[in-house]
Amino acid sequence: MRFRRALRLGRKKAEPAAWCVVGLGNPGEQYSRNRHNAGAWTVNELARRLGTQLKAQGRSIRIGYGEIGGERVALVRPRTYVNESGRAVDQALRACGAELEQTIVVYDELDLPLG
Repeated sequence: MRFRRALRLGRKKAEPAAWCVVGLGNPGEQYSRNRHNAGAWTVNELARRLGTQLKAQGRSIRIGYGEIGGERVALVRPRTYVNESGRAVDQALRACGAELEQTIVVYDELDLPLG
């Protein structure tokens, strides 16, 4: 355990992101085409357009970084179910260094008609 902590202490802290974009969705192939995953689809598309990959960080999130309009942006997809995403979003904010006011959460709105 001490060795792992020493490795973490030796790492340089990444530059904080100006924005953190979190795309909510449910994990698993059985939910991949469910409209509950609209947020995850959006983050995946942003990652593709920015040429970045989302990599697992801990057990709760996948995260990648890109630049939009000259500002560093963190793209996050929780690895939790939508109704359990609070802890994952908290982990994402700590990981990317963005403040709550700099966070955009993308999700489906089931109370509105599709379209």
